[in-house]
Amino acid sequence: MPRLAFACLALFFTLAAVARAGDAPSVAFTDARSWPFLEARLARDEPLWVQVDYRSDVPLRFQARAYRDGHPVDEGQKMNASAVHPAGHGSALVWVAFYKPAVIDEIRVTAYDASFRAIDTRSLPAKLRWTAEGERRSTPGWVDALRAEEDSRIAAAQRSAPDDAPALVGLLIALAIFAAFPGYLYLQLHSLRRWSGLWRAAAALPLLAMGPVIFYTVPAFLAGANLWPLALIFAAPPACLYLLALLACRHCVVRAA
Repeated sequence: MPRLAFACLALFFTLAAVARAGDAPSVAFTDARSWPFLEARLARDEPLWVQVDYRSDVPLRFQARAYRDGHPVDEGQKMNASAVHPAGHGSALVWVAFYKPAVIDEIRVTAYDASFRAIDTRSLPAKLRWTAEGERRSTPGWVDALRAEEDSRIAAAQRSAPDDAPALVGLLIALAIFAAFPGYLYLQLHSLRRWSGLWRAAAALPLLAMGPVIFYTVPAFLAGANLWPLALIFAAPPACLYLLALLACRHCVVRAA
């Protein structure tokens, strides 16, 4: 029995390892060429371009990052945007640049899946120095061609991105709802204090609904109830809108008189 149990456990862990390996994406990529060379002096804001050739069964993003002595050199560093590249085989363009003097000895290119989960990293030894002097080199044709492809991918992703307008409208509505109660309180006190006669009577009508709501909400808040603001959220906006409309009507009547 102990041997049988041990054999079953070994088989289970072997199958689990095979299944996990089967789920892992298959990715291979290499640096094809760079501009300028990986040993160079560059002007401020001049990029080091690296072409990455890849083969993958999942869509990929690529990002370059500069290092020195094994640590990232992030101060003053700029790097490429990570456009999504389709599965299969193809080429991508990555770059790093510095807007202030810097010295680095390594470029690390990381492959991510479309959700920015790191899959693999390739290290490129380098001897690069960015200085405040000098002029930027003109880029060769292969860099310009890959830059155009990268820009096209980024533009396509931006066009297909979900519209933020509905989210903005929802945010504005939420803010208006939560601002309705303070607005109601101000309008209610202002109208009862400043108006008289039928206008004051009309302004007092929301108290028929808001009075019980406030009477319920305050004890619920003091008791720590989770849903204590729910009644205010539903009752305050109509009461606030009513008083705003009444204020506008009164202003028109008084102005016409």
